Amino acid sequence: MEFETQFKELGLSARETDIYIALLKSGPTSGYHLSKVTKHVISTVYFILDELQKKGLVSKIQEGKKQRFAAKDPRKILEEQRTQLNSFEAIMPSLLAYTHEREKPTIGFYEGLEEKQTAWDAFMKKANQDEVVAFFTYFPEGITKKRLDHAMATNDDVAKFKKVRAITPDFQPTDDNPGSVVPLYPYIKKFGWEVRVLPLEKYSPILTTHISGNMIRLSSRQPDQTILIEDKNIADSQRQLFELVWEAAGEETELRPEEIQ
Repeated sequence: MEFETQFKELGLSARETDIYIALLKSGPTSGYHLSKVTKHVISTVYFILDELQKKGLVSKIQEGKKQRFAAKDPRKILEEQRTQLNSFEAIMPSLLAYTHEREKPTIGFYEGLEEKQTAWDAFMKKANQDEVVAFFTYFPEGITKKRLDHAMATNDDVAKFKKVRAITPDFQPTDDNPGSVVPLYPYIKKFGWEVRVLPLEKYSPILTTHISGNMIRLSSRQPDQTILIEDKNIADSQRQLFELVWEAAGEETELRPEEIQ
């Protein structure tokens, strides 16, 4: 039957499609005429015409004691369908807010060095091991050996990722501080980390940020706190921010393995 598949997707049966197409071809006509051209019995024709009227696809024209029926212009049907679709799309964000509670971000707050390690272990467990991107901070003056050891152990775990890219401030080492760049040299040489350096006056964060898969880890050194977020949209947004900074830093700021002594 002509157009049966397309009209079925609009919720019409084969017989309803048959009657509607016959009405389009004939123009306004009687149920008796439709019965003749479609070969359906007259009672079936009137039943289908009633169903099509309920669906807004056929109108009845009363002429004294006689009745004729007319098919709605298909262009009008298409216009109404588009209007309904646009209306539904407009309320889609509100509907999703009701139906997707399980997709709200998972957020954890951790305080102190021991909980910082707990947060890091949780990040590593759920991160995508293919790649991590990171914004590194620098070690504060007077950093304790315990905190320094924790930071270096974290870098050892990061080395397990297949690809690592990072932005770091250019904090030069002092007698009692390793700085921000020198501690990364072994990882650049051995594991092929890609690291770009920004001037300290432009980039001096107190946060280290790791982004991998749907996971984001924000670790502050002043005070010693960590926030762990699991959410695809937030992670994707943070990755986009990283890519903007990475591009802005430029290749000339990248630390080259062959340049490291």
